[in-house]
Amino acid sequence: MRIQYKKKHPAYYFFKNLYDGIISIWKGMKITASYIFKKPETVEYPEQKIKIPENYRAVHKIDQSKCSSCGSCIRACPTECITMGSAGQGHDTILTKFEVNYANCMFCGLCTETCVSKALTFHNEAHLTTTKKDNTKLSLI
Repeated sequence: MRIQYKKKHPAYYFFKNLYDGIISIWKGMKITASYIFKKPETVEYPEQKIKIPENYRAVHKIDQSKCSSCGSCIRACPTECITMGSAGQGHDTILTKFEVNYANCMFCGLCTETCVSKALTFHNEAHLTTTKKDNTKLSLI
């Protein structure tokens, strides 16, 4: 046996859709109005400086006095964007070249984690903008 439902009058559907539309608009406008009284999230960048957190991954910073030129950062880098040059052997090793190609760097932090002497860290400097690809290779020494 099949149950048959009674169809409602077309005016019912009209007013139901009208009511649903008004409620939907009301909920959307309530959310929009709540943001009017909040502090804006955007900053006019060159004029206003933003506070960058300590653990922000941006430009690398190397402490030459701590670096032993072991190359663990180069081996850990998945994109091979770090190049290093050193002079001397053993404890008398001096770091002569340390370059990072930021066009390839994906800021994963593996190089800083594997640095045995903790000489390589991230600096909370966020100004890496450039218009030429040649300018993406930075020498940190």
